[in-house]
Parts: sequence; structure tokens; C-alpha cells
Amino acid sequence: MKQKQGDVFTIQLAGFYVTFVQDPLSFGAIVKESREKLDFNKFAEQLVRRVFGYKTIKGDHNILQASSNKHLKGDGLRVMTQAMMTNLQNLMLHNIGSASDQRNWMEDGLFSYSYNIVFRAGYLSLYGNVPHKSEGNEEKAKEKDRAESEALFYEFRKYDQLFPNLAYGVLPPRQKLEADRLQEFFWNALSVQKMKTKDNISRWVWDVHQAKEEMGMKESMINKYMLMLLWDSQGNTGPSSF
Repeated sequence: MKQKQGDVFTIQLAGFYVTFVQDPLSFGAIVKESREKLDFNKFAEQLVRRVFGYKTIKGDHNILQASSNKHLKGDGLRVMTQAMMTNLQNLMLHNIGSASDQRNWMEDGLFSYSYNIVFRAGYLSLYGNVPHKSEGNEEKAKEKDRAESEALFYEFRKYDQLFPNLAYGVLPPRQKLEADRLQEFFWNALSVQKMKTKDNISRWVWDVHQAKEEMGMKESMINKYMLMLLWDSQGNTGPSSF
């Protein structure tokens, strides 16, 4: 294509026009163009609706930014860090000194292990823990946290593998059905009603939920936004830890 059309050319891909710029000397002129010509917001709105089922509203970015400034800095960040440490200990150290620790030897790749543990601890730190009272005691509640986060992680990996083709709208029918199933799974697992049954929900997540609720957003749409938050916060965290 470059040999035929030159360093700058536009093609139609999956219904979208995509312009390729392969001349580094042209980047400067393009970057200097006005935001009206290079506005990412319209594309982002279409993308999040396709991959998360979420329809954006005015003020979305401001809501998230306000909650992030409050809870991901200073004292708020210290609270989040402590929650992360507590959940990491539950996931990594629960077998130490137990009879099962002496009997079982588990092997895993370093990347898989790092991704698994960091993702699950992050999920529990954001979306809360199973209450001790609901399970009868603390140990059973922690065991359920481990089981639920493990199941959610493996479903997330499946969704992650489908994500690129889902974003471009080129999934074959069978994979599209699987993507729809996974979306339904996450909308339920991360739903507002499910969160209300948990302890230790992150204020970062809860404040965003409350702000959208006050703006009149339907609960079903907030559930979809929670999937987007999970993706934004955990999609690259596990691989980055490796």
C-alpha cells in the first residue's frame, strides 16, 4: 500500500476510515492541528459503547477525575494501598503453615502468577470483600473472596483475548456470542446490587457510582460503567507488574 499510495494514505477498515501516517516528518504538522480535527472523544464514545455497552453522558470525565483526585492521592491513596496489601496477603499467604501447604506443590509461569495475583487483589480492593457475617466467620469469607476473584480473573482473560476484534467490530458470530455472555457476566458480578452486599468497597468506585446515580443514570447503565472501570484500572496493571 505504501509503495502504491505513498507515506500517507487512508483505507476503510471494518466500516471505519483509518489514515496511516508513515512519514515521521509529517507528525509535527498533524499534532499541531486543532482539537476539532483531532477530537478523540467521538471515537471513544463509540468504542466504550461497543466493548462495554456503556453510553457516555456529559460530565463523565469530570466525575471520574474528581473521584480520582480525592481517593487516588494523599490519604485516599494510603487507604487504597492498605486495602491492596490486605488482599495480597489473603491471596498469597493463606496456605502458609497449613497442612495443605505441606502436601501440595503448585507450579505456574511467572507472568501468569503475577497477573493473577495483582489483578485479583486489585479487584477485591476496588469492589469490596465478602462480609464475615454472611459466611459465618472470617476465614470462610476470605475463602469466598479467593474463589470469586479467581473465577472473575479467568473470565476477564477470555474477554481480554476477544477485546481487539470486539473493538474493531470484526468478531465472528460464535465469538460475538461469547463476548455478549462475558459482558452479561461482568455486568452482574460488578453490579450495584452486588456491591451493596460487600464490605470495604473503594471510595473511588463508590463515589463515582453515587455521582452517576444523582445525575439520574439507570442502575443497569452504572453496572456497565463498572465493567469499564475494571478494565481501565486492571487491564494493564497485571502485565505491568510482570
